Amino acid sequence: MNDHNLVSLATRSKQERTEIGRKGAEATNRIKRQKKTFAEISQQLLDMKVKNDKLRDIVKIFFPDIEDDEITAKMVMIARQYEKAVKKGDTRAFEVIRDTAGEKPTEKIENTTEMTIKGQDVVEFTKELRESLRGE
Repeated sequence: MNDHNLVSLATRSKQERTEIGRKGAEATNRIKRQKKTFAEISQQLLDMKVKNDKLRDIVKIFFPDIEDDEITAKMVMIARQYEKAVKKGDTRAFEVIRDTAGEKPTEKIENTTEMTIKGQDVVEFTKELRESLRGE
């Protein structure tokens, strides 16, 4: 990198700093709009009605009472994941279904770190600090 080409913000004028900040904000907003658009497109694809009879038949196996015009791409995908989980024993497919159903287990991290301050246990240090503040 050419460090000698870098100019600190502290040495720039207020007008230059404002312009740099404005450009950064514009770039951030553009990225946010792109992400939002991608999420919206993804949701539209999942909600799209399925017109392919073979795909609708997959969902009908599991939900025979559902009307053809109610079957969405998301339903087909979930039915396929279910098939993979049950027929092939695919644990990843099971996890996708479980997580989609809102039953994803939470990951708990246990902290067993003992802290010391100047070679002293934190609990003991805190106790001594309180006593000294009280004048004991």
